[in-house]
Amino acid sequence: MGTGAGSGQGTGRGVYGEWSTESVCGDCPAAPLPSVAYASDVSGIEEVYLLPFPGPGRRHTVSVGGGTDPRWSSDGTELFYRSGTRIWAVDLRTSPTVAVGSPHMLFVAGQYDFSQTLNWDVGPDGRFVMVKGDPSALRQFQVVLNWFQELAAEGTGGAP
Repeated sequence: MGTGAGSGQGTGRGVYGEWSTESVCGDCPAAPLPSVAYASDVSGIEEVYLLPFPGPGRRHTVSVGGGTDPRWSSDGTELFYRSGTRIWAVDLRTSPTVAVGSPHMLFVAGQYDFSQTLNWDVGPDGRFVMVKGDPSALRQFQVVLNWFQELAAEGTGGAP
């Protein structure tokens, strides 16, 4: 098992939103403390990291070649993450010292929707729950210019 390099400083996205490693992480994901998993682009691409919590300590790189959306196994011995449509797993140990194994791909989840965060999770029994994408659904929006003038022209009101 190897460990990554880094100072552990910077900002990133954890399971429950944006946070800074220099601040108190009061809303960290449920994890086998004393570590928190998060994704950050501090290296130039988004990667998954493990950081001692509440600190101090160095940041350990978990993913290789990109990763986001970290999820803990129920027993805390594995960390799952997503890279594109691929789901990866990494064996780890957080106590008494941090040791990170090599990532191995579990499966490709191409038919699932990863357009939003938190669209997948791992249950206590190790099974995965994912939001299935709808390829027929259009992802578009319309911009209406001069909306108040159109309402006034139709006789349904006007500008406030």
